[in-house]
Amino acid sequence: MYCCISCTQSPSAVKKSATTPEAVDQRISLVGKPVRDLDTIVKSFNNFWSYFNDYAQLYNDYPTFNESNKAIDKGQFLEAINTGKYLPMVFYGEKQQLNFRLAKIPKKAPENIRLILMNYANRELNYYKMEGKPIPDFGFKALDGKVYTSANTKGKIVLFKCWFISCVQCVAEMPALNEVVKQYEKRDDIVFISLAIDQEKELKQFLTKTKFDYATVANQKNYMEKKLHVQLYPTHFIIDKKGIMVKAVDDEREMEFFLTKELGK
Repeated sequence: MYCCISCTQSPSAVKKSATTPEAVDQRISLVGKPVRDLDTIVKSFNNFWSYFNDYAQLYNDYPTFNESNKAIDKGQFLEAINTGKYLPMVFYGEKQQLNFRLAKIPKKAPENIRLILMNYANRELNYYKMEGKPIPDFGFKALDGKVYTSANTKGKIVLFKCWFISCVQCVAEMPALNEVVKQYEKRDDIVFISLAIDQEKELKQFLTKTKFDYATVANQKNYMEKKLHVQLYPTHFIIDKKGIMVKAVDDEREMEFFLTKELGK
């Protein structure tokens, strides 16, 4: 199991620039240009990691293009990244849209860039194939005794957080997640469920010292890794009111972004 490195920034967290004639002209002049040039990205692993976290997380719903700038579907894009030959370049598009485009990874690039991208692409490809399909059947009994099933949560938006106690980032994001729960506490059509690897006794002890307002379910490693294909922790799943998986992300800000998007449908 792996614990995610905390992302420094995400595209959804970037503030929009002011709408002035100068700002509009600047956006127009950027269309078709990369947010960062390839040589800078691959100069070092730290450069790549900063770029990847700021702009190129593979769960982003950007339009996807091949090397020749021809539109391809997200599955083809991820399969290409998964070969270890390509890097996801992010370009400015029309109307403040960001686009993904495949770019060959230069031979001079640090080898661990390829390995990281293959790992992420494989994971996101699994999730992409799950999007639009029913979430695997579940029947959970939370620590407070309440039962959650695929059947009794129909008609509700369900959020899964997958985690374990010794995952630093899993714990660090809990205060932010508690704020999300508080924001929607008056809605009975949103359910927050925490799926943990740890055993019940360990979790109860942990939760006496750390406040976490999700309904917590113990001993869920098998369901998370065999059914949900979780490879990195934390991972968040957004499930719609019909029990269909909408998105899987590894950042609480992105989870909130996609939750808001789902509520707006």
